[in-house]
Amino acid sequence: MEKLMNTQEIHLKSSDLGASVDETERLIKRHEAFEKLLSSQDEKVRSLQEQAERLKKEDVKKENAAHIQHKLKAVLERRSRIKELSARRREELSTARLFSVFNRDLAEAEGWISERMQKMQDDSKKDLSDLQVKMKLLQKHQAFEAEILAHEEIITSVLKTGEELVTLRHPKSSEVRRGARMLNDHWEALKRAVAARGKVLEDNRDFLEFLQKVDQVEAWIRQKEVMINVGDVGEDYEHGLQLLKKLNEFRGTGSGEVTVDDAHIKAINALAARLERQHKEEVTTVRQRRQQMNDRWSSFHGNLSRYRKKLEGALEVHALIRELEELRERSGEKSLLMQGLDYGQDVPSVENLIRRHEETEREIGIIQEKAAALEKEAKTKVKTQPVMAEKLNRKQKEMRDAWLKLEKEAKVRKEKLQASLQLQLFKADQRPLLDWVLKVTTQMGESGLPKNKAEAEQFIAEHQNTKAEIDARGDRFDSVKNLGQRLVRSGHYASSEIRQALSKLDEARTGLNRVWQDRSQKLDQALELQVFYGCVEQCESWLSNKEAFLANEDLGVSCLLLLLLLLLLLLHKMLVQSDLL
Repeated sequence: MEKLMNTQEIHLKSSDLGASVDETERLIKRHEAFEKLLSSQDEKVRSLQEQAERLKKEDVKKENAAHIQHKLKAVLERRSRIKELSARRREELSTARLFSVFNRDLAEAEGWISERMQKMQDDSKKDLSDLQVKMKLLQKHQAFEAEILAHEEIITSVLKTGEELVTLRHPKSSEVRRGARMLNDHWEALKRAVAARGKVLEDNRDFLEFLQKVDQVEAWIRQKEVMINVGDVGEDYEHGLQLLKKLNEFRGTGSGEVTVDDAHIKAINALAARLERQHKEEVTTVRQRRQQMNDRWSSFHGNLSRYRKKLEGALEVHALIRELEELRERSGEKSLLMQGLDYGQDVPSVENLIRRHEETEREIGIIQEKAAALEKEAKTKVKTQPVMAEKLNRKQKEMRDAWLKLEKEAKVRKEKLQASLQLQLFKADQRPLLDWVLKVTTQMGESGLPKNKAEAEQFIAEHQNTKAEIDARGDRFDSVKNLGQRLVRSGHYASSEIRQALSKLDEARTGLNRVWQDRSQKLDQALELQVFYGCVEQCESWLSNKEAFLANEDLGVSCLLLLLLLLLLLLHKMLVQSDLL
């Protein structure tokens, strides 16, 4: 531990603080590493203290214990002194770095001031009688003043660093004070020289501003003359708006966005009048440039106003054309929507399509009102803006064609929807009749034949009721048939389909009557058969009753003949009764 502290003391007693900023910063980094190493040895010192305390408790000899404590105390005191030396070394290095930075910045600032003073001396030797040279010097001095103003913060920082070194009682404080004082004197001298030079050139600022404004106006006039000569009014609204904006664009130096107009020219003339009073040596130049600008403006102003009005009028036409185009597109969209729709598959779907078409018709009505208003406005614009008449008429025709097409398609669709509704109503009436015919026909086909006279009479009565029901539906058949025939005569788009439906309905009705007739005939025959069966049964019963009488041999032939006649009479009577029934 003592060897280590010997090395550390030797390191800390070094007087080298660096001769430059870079050298001092390297020494600071080395010292920071040294302090980290010093801090890392605290653990070793604590271990040494613990070992000494342990030896004390182990009852070592008194003189040895005293020696250990003495050595420990010496180590701790020496280590404390090393830490103090380290802290002092750190402060010395920090101050040395500040001193190096001050010397570096002081030298740079003095060099910069010296260069600027030399430039000012060189510029002051130039002849100011030449107008171009004077303008360049004015512009250069304006930039020079801005540079001086921007550098003031650097000078202030250097002086502040010097004050800090003096406050820290740096060994070379007197040298620092002298350097800071000289820098401040040189800086103030530079500012006085700049102010003096500015005073000399100040009178020429207004003159330079006048020349700049005149040059800008003349350049603007030349640029706008090109636009006026071309006479472009734009391809569309956006292009026209861009041209109008470009016509009004003008950026004056230091004045932001302005517009060249009578007020702007008047302001330049006022500046020229002031220059004529204040700068006698520049009167000729000012008057010449002023007259030149006014002559250019006088000859140009009328053309500018006419072109601006022409451009503004064209912009209104472009806006109208854009509205016409939007209306044409809306009409085209409506046409496409209608082309993609069907005409319904039943009465509810057709009625829904009709309601939707009525909404479309209302929208078309709004389009029509807008189209009429645009047509009226277009007629006026054609007269006031003949240069745009051809394009406006073309767009107007495109819009009108699209509108007429939409109107025609809407009318055709409305008619077809009404025709579709009639078709679906016809089908809705026809379908139940066909179903009813099928039902009745099936019922008559599935009914069997009667098994006795009473059942035959009941079947005939029920069959007559069916006939009455068929006759009752005759008006309905006729109504549906008349509706279908009327649709065919009107040239309905589904005439072929309607004819097939009518034919099918007639066939069903005819077939129903035929089935009824066949069934009626079968029932009549069945009744006759049952009556015959009844007569036969009665005869068989009567003959059975007379068998005993016929068995008597004493009756003779005459008696047999009489019985046979009676049987025939009974049979005839039964048949007559059957016919009466």
